[in-house]
Amino acid sequence: MRNNQAFFKKELQLDLGLLEQCMKEFEMGIQEFNGENGKSLLKKMDKANHKPWMAAYNSTARNLYRGCWFFDFLTEIFRGFNEDKTVKLAKVATEAYNKALAPHHPWVLKKVAGVAMNAINYREVFIKNYCTQQAKLEGLETYPEEQMYEDTLFLSQQAEILSGHLWKFSKENGLDKLP
Repeated sequence: MRNNQAFFKKELQLDLGLLEQCMKEFEMGIQEFNGENGKSLLKKMDKANHKPWMAAYNSTARNLYRGCWFFDFLTEIFRGFNEDKTVKLAKVATEAYNKALAPHHPWVLKKVAGVAMNAINYREVFIKNYCTQQAKLEGLETYPEEQMYEDTLFLSQQAEILSGHLWKFSKENGLDKLP
């Protein structure tokens, strides 16, 4: 995916911030472009407005809006991981997916995601790998499991804050109207 800010600056001679970039995409009618649907969307546009780069364009506004869903998912997965320390990770992931992402996905993707969620490692394996990696990163002999739970609780809280900001930004600027 290209850096759209640099792209706007170079190709369109526009130095735009994030909100301005999203609004420019709406103005140009390219806010729904995802890098794969460009050719079909161009057929709906006035040919006078076509640019060679549009067919492969990946909209910042669209990706930002999907970031809302993603951070909702992260919030739920980290929260679920912490709320019941006995539940299987596959169940945590499935519940997080069903709450945050599934409402936005077509049937076939939901089925694929369901299979993927069931393939997730056991909680014990995840904990062991997490603690081993954190110990290496921090130059420690061991990394306590309780610290890992504190880390994931913190991640849940931060993801929820970021999600709230993204949702507010999206709703205030019309991004939540994107398909």
